Amino acid sequence: MSAKDQAHALPENSGIYMMKDASDTVIYVGKAKNLRRRVSSYFLSGRDAKTSALVSKIDHIDYIITGNEYEALVLENNLIKKYNPHYNILLKDGKSYPMIKITKEDFPRVFKTRRILPDGADYFGPFSQGKQLETYLELIRAGYISGSAMGISGSARVRVFTTTSTSASVHASGASHRKSTVRR
Repeated sequence: MSAKDQAHALPENSGIYMMKDASDTVIYVGKAKNLRRRVSSYFLSGRDAKTSALVSKIDHIDYIITGNEYEALVLENNLIKKYNPHYNILLKDGKSYPMIKITKEDFPRVFKTRRILPDGADYFGPFSQGKQLETYLELIRAGYISGSAMGISGSARVRVFTTTSTSASVHASGASHRKSTVRR
């Protein structure tokens, strides 16, 4: 069966795909929401030079179905590091997707990292889109760090966080109350 026929026979699940050459060497690893649709797109006309070169070397395609896109992202990252495929440019240099780290210090720090260390900190991610990571960092800092940045610790920090969160919801409910009063 040709690689193109294999692509059209793939399941319509999320997962990763590994394109291999005739010597069974992994030359490209990718992820997809829909394996069939994504891998079949490589065989359409009008490809760029890099994709054409890749397709000309594909002998067969292996795949692994994952439970969701996040699992596919993590698996893709790990397989690229394991096989170091020729046609994967991103993530070949030892980098990985960024994560959010929250330290377990008296005044926890929140920041972006690419390495997980056995330091007891909480790690969240990975994030494939930097904008999404930055949005989460802003939300965490706005709510949680407000207390620690002021040097407040322990239960007092929780009260500051609760007060900040509650005041926002009280303000919002007050606004909706004012709207209903005006309509009467």
